[in-house]
Amino acid sequence: MTNEEILTSIETALQNVTGNSDISLSAESKASDVEEWDSLANVRLFIEMEGVFGVRFTATDMDGLKDVGEMVSLVKAKLA
Repeated sequence: MTNEEILTSIETALQNVTGNSDISLSAESKASDVEEWDSLANVRLFIEMEGVFGVRFTATDMDGLKDVGEMVSLVKAKLA
């Protein structure tokens, strides 16, 4: 998968989790940029992403990600 495909899949997953289809993400987007993206939505997002990408994330994986670009890199590494 390309970075753009991963980014689009993350965006769709976040839209599904929050119920807000107007969310648009870029690599520089942060959780604080999206009103509905709180700590619970973050956990739900990673669960959703596990289903989408067929990978598993640990708490350590989720901790300390600065932006969506780092999320894309994490998914890409998990898929490799």
